[in-house]
Amino acid sequence: MSELDRNLVKMKAMDPKVLYVLFGVGIVVLLVIDFFVLLSPQISGLMAQNKKNTELQAQIGKLQEDKQHISQFQKGLADMKTKAADFDRMVYSKDDVPVALKNISTLANEYGVKIDQLVPQRQSEEQLVKNEEGVYKSMAIFVGARSGYHEFGRFLNGMEKGNMFWRLDELVFSADDMNPQKHIIKMVIRILVLEK
Repeated sequence: MSELDRNLVKMKAMDPKVLYVLFGVGIVVLLVIDFFVLLSPQISGLMAQNKKNTELQAQIGKLQEDKQHISQFQKGLADMKTKAADFDRMVYSKDDVPVALKNISTLANEYGVKIDQLVPQRQSEEQLVKNEEGVYKSMAIFVGARSGYHEFGRFLNGMEKGNMFWRLDELVFSADDMNPQKHIIKMVIRILVLEK
């Protein structure tokens, strides 16, 4: 008789209550072994995966939030590039000072302001900023002109809207004895010059 047959004979001889208890204990032992050996690593893996999923969801949320702001960032960058280009157009290099003088003269003629003198005052240059692009300086330009108030106002407005970074330092109006409708204007403006 085999070992299995002997064990089956012993089990038939046992009290059914003891057999049920042994059977129950065996199932509990199998469940405990199943939990600790098979399910526990799977549960740990699922918990780790859940943590990763939570972190990933947070990152996706941040990415979507950043994605909504990217168009604002791009618009801001485009605006800054436009402003930088506009500023660069308003700054003359030291070699381009004659071009600045010609622009002032042309604008004055356009608004009926007669320029008698237009003299750069190179000795009055003031260094403002020095950086990797070069040295930004303020250069004074003396302007002697004849004009009426309204023409002169339109000329200054045109200068303000024009392509030159400037400021008014001095302004003197006096009556023109030869022509009472015109005035003698003496002014000093400062332009921004880049010396590389």
